Amino acid sequence: PLAVIGLSKVFNGPVREGVAAIEEAIPLMEGRADSIGSAFARGALAIGYATLGEFDKAQKAADDASAVADERGDLIAKLDALIAQSMVQSIRGDLDRAVPIARECVDRAEETGASACMVVSAWILGDAFHRQGRFGEPPIPLTTARVDATSYLCLGHRLLPAPGFPRTGRTRRHDSKMPVKYSIVKDRSEL
Repeated sequence: PLAVIGLSKVFNGPVREGVAAIEEAIPLMEGRADSIGSAFARGALAIGYATLGEFDKAQKAADDASAVADERGDLIAKLDALIAQSMVQSIRGDLDRAVPIARECVDRAEETGASACMVVSAWILGDAFHRQGRFGEPPIPLTTARVDATSYLCLGHRLLPAPGFPRTGRTRRHDSKMPVKYSIVKDRSEL
């Protein structure tokens, strides 16, 4: 339960509380055979650290997620670790590193039918393409939806903002061809 609370706060705020909860939960998960939960928690910790601008800690947590996944050989855990790796690079602004990682995750998730991993990694990839100005990229294949460099994954009528970057301006419809502006969080103390 502590890890789930932490995950929720990393993605919905307050981020610092989420990071603290996951830091407390990870040692409690040691020695259990839950490679998916363990990799996912470490990946969420990596995303939380990256959101706070603590990129060295973020990379270590993402590497730990990959190590857990590789050690136990679980495909979903490996996909979760790839998602964390690509998100950390995306939040850092290193889109040239984020794109191939996210592309690998999309491809592997599509091959295996891991639709949740496919949607998340496709969103990261489409977001990176958009931020790079790569609007002519071919669509990213998805089973139930398509996400390309000119559209964002939508929940109802709301766009999801770039990972780790609050969106400025008002909400735009998914069919807008206008670029969405992002601003880097300068004061991370309120996260």
